[in-house]
Amino acid sequence: MYFELVNPDKNNYKFWEIEDLKYSNPPKVVVRYGKIGNQGITKEFIYHNDNWGEKYMQKQIESKVKKGYVQKSKFNVFNIFSKPNVKKTSKPSTKPKQSIKKVSTQLKSKKICPHGKVLNPKTGRCVIDRSKPKPSIKKVTTPKSKPKPQSKSKKTCPQGKVLNPKTERCVIDKSKKETKKVLKIKKTPKVVKEESVKIPKGRILYDVKKQGVMLAHTFKDPKSGKIKTAPKSSTQAPNGWFLSEKYDGYRAIWNGQDFVSRNGNIFPSPPNFKKWLPNNVALDGELFMGRENFEKCGLFRKKEADCEAWSKANVTYQIFDSPTMTGMFEERTSKIQKLIKEQCKKYSGKCPLIMTKQVKVKNEADVYKHFDKLVSKGAEGVMLRAPNSPYEPKRSNYLLKVKQLFDAECKIIGYKQGSGKYANMLGAFECELVKNKKIKFTISGMDDSVRKNYKKTHPIGTIVTFTYMGLSERGVPRHPNYLRKRGKE
Repeated sequence: MYFELVNPDKNNYKFWEIEDLKYSNPPKVVVRYGKIGNQGITKEFIYHNDNWGEKYMQKQIESKVKKGYVQKSKFNVFNIFSKPNVKKTSKPSTKPKQSIKKVSTQLKSKKICPHGKVLNPKTGRCVIDRSKPKPSIKKVTTPKSKPKPQSKSKKTCPQGKVLNPKTERCVIDKSKKETKKVLKIKKTPKVVKEESVKIPKGRILYDVKKQGVMLAHTFKDPKSGKIKTAPKSSTQAPNGWFLSEKYDGYRAIWNGQDFVSRNGNIFPSPPNFKKWLPNNVALDGELFMGRENFEKCGLFRKKEADCEAWSKANVTYQIFDSPTMTGMFEERTSKIQKLIKEQCKKYSGKCPLIMTKQVKVKNEADVYKHFDKLVSKGAEGVMLRAPNSPYEPKRSNYLLKVKQLFDAECKIIGYKQGSGKYANMLGAFECELVKNKKIKFTISGMDDSVRKNYKKTHPIGTIVTFTYMGLSERGVPRHPNYLRKRGKE
């Protein structure tokens, strides 16, 4: 697409062109700009995400239009990248002739321009006649022989500079700098070469929105202290159950094509990471950046994958189950271990696929022994899984979580209305910390009796106790949960 910015008052005669060559190899956006009548500067931006080129073009075009650029019809200069040079030279030779004819007819009928200017047929304004070379103006006042000896006899410029014939001063040779810039852009960085991996497109093997995800109950009720009742086909937790670390990352289902959250949202990931994943099995795991790094996990929420950031962060995929594999829990974990070994042999380099370590525990004391060790090293908590259990795509009694909980008090300052099954009831309390009124947040986890009668039982100003799992960098409680209303002192 071709745009021009013409402003005779400020002596502005610029052009700007952009095109998305998405079918080239590699796909790229090409931009060319400069003064009207000059060849201009060309830049290329190579990309690997399908929609990046279109989005980038739209942003750039909107920016140029705001600055006063107007779209014009002109031959496509980007044919330089796809067509032979013979066709390029034929177009400029014909266009000046046509423009001279149009100017001559308009000069007679509409407007007479002063000496040295011609009528622009598109804008209807008098502009500098660029068809004539600049030295011709000097020829009228000074003899031809004078300009030539001046540059040679009077002044010689140092390396990297040229003489400006108007000011007779040495200025930086911009023509060399412009060519260097173009060369730098054309050179594809090493990261791009690494990311240009051809991944066979698999099909979606598991629909998270329709089929659901296996979620955990809390090991102990925070109010009563009772352990969650075990399913009929299993022993009472935690006797003989499997214990693993609870990762402080982003839960992600590999559906055969992409990483998907438990709500069905896609986490964009680099091709160099996705190449390790299978296209015939769905997996359940966690995108993980290491312990106590949850604040940095915003990397996974970006609209486009930052390949360099993923590489620097050493992101891993901690796999703990599969929603599509057959067999009970022990059989599925055995199959996953073999699958990881096979996938990690396919490419050289560090494989990001890691099997979650499972340890069989005997009793509650054994659980908290492992819990204390892992939490002291920065883990969020532990998970308990029933032996010989299926993959239940819902909140299941076969899966329990043991988390490190803290408690604090907050003051109710407002109400948030519920939705879905909590429609016409309380959704959450809007609160502020008692110890720091600047920190505001919402808490949930109330039972239905509180949700229905909250205005009577919990009026504005009520102090409540809540549990939480650590604080964010701003000091906001993470995963706050209602515990009880504070009694009168």
